[in-house]
Amino acid sequence: MLTAPPSHVQRYLALLGAVDKKELEDRIISDIATAVREEWGQGGVLPIRLSSVAARFKIRPRPQLIAGNHDGEIEFDEDKAEFVIRLCTPSQGATISQLGKHPRFRFTYAHEVAHRFFFVPWNGSWKRALDIITADLHDASQLKEKITLRRLEEGLCNNIARRALVPDELIAKHCNVREWFSTEERFFEKLSDAARRFGVSRDCLLLRLEKSFGHDGLEHNCAMVIGSSAGNVTAKGRYTLRVRSGIVPSRVGGTEVGYYPGIKAEKLGDQAYQFVVENLAAGDPVAGRVRVPLRIGDHPARLLTGWWRLLGHDDEKRMMIWGQLD
Repeated sequence: MLTAPPSHVQRYLALLGAVDKKELEDRIISDIATAVREEWGQGGVLPIRLSSVAARFKIRPRPQLIAGNHDGEIEFDEDKAEFVIRLCTPSQGATISQLGKHPRFRFTYAHEVAHRFFFVPWNGSWKRALDIITADLHDASQLKEKITLRRLEEGLCNNIARRALVPDELIAKHCNVREWFSTEERFFEKLSDAARRFGVSRDCLLLRLEKSFGHDGLEHNCAMVIGSSAGNVTAKGRYTLRVRSGIVPSRVGGTEVGYYPGIKAEKLGDQAYQFVVENLAAGDPVAGRVRVPLRIGDHPARLLTGWWRLLGHDDEKRMMIWGQLD
């Protein structure tokens, strides 16, 4: 019986020494976490500063600032035999010491550190695995496979960056979500304080918490940020109102919700969608109470009783809603 040849994704993962995405992500996180523990001790020091362990992975600790409309990039400098991270600066005259405290800048740096693990030794240098795997393809086939592998890599690097900056072992210590929800209106304050402690955005922390939410008696609470987005990096779509991040029950009525950040806001139900649209457009007041039917996954709508708050600036307004589900 003939066996189908391995796909380009399988060859890509094999070149990186992994069977699947989870194994690869977990191994990279383990390598980074081990380096951080050896540098700072078991308890760690917040916020996590990956620049302190960058040299262990042949990365020049101090990034270069460049002009551009992308977030950042990494490449191997053969003359210096080290990886160099370049980050786009939002304004002229900004310094690394100023930007280093900004959550977006810190996340981008962590994201580029993650990309370093997708290079492999090649002919006395280091080369991106996806370039090696697609080198024997031509034209349209090469472009198609590169897009697929880039999306896979980008999604993994986002996950790795979040997990590196908000380590699993420190979530339980600093993020008592059950207690946060019990404080009702102050949930937003508690979330924001924890995000500042980790040096990440609220979105980043919510995405980390979402992975473990719904398994600890919190099936009657939810929190989500809604704003304009094209969706996940691995499944880009039309730019529209979407759930940017959130923590919702993982199960409803005994069945999996199938919720994921990136879903269109319309899927939350007509009343919830209209509530978001109207308050984003009005811009005043900037916070208040909410009582609206909210659909989670494909299940019937449940009444959400809680609070809402506008976030961001006029050119990128978002709304956070949180509270209790009936």
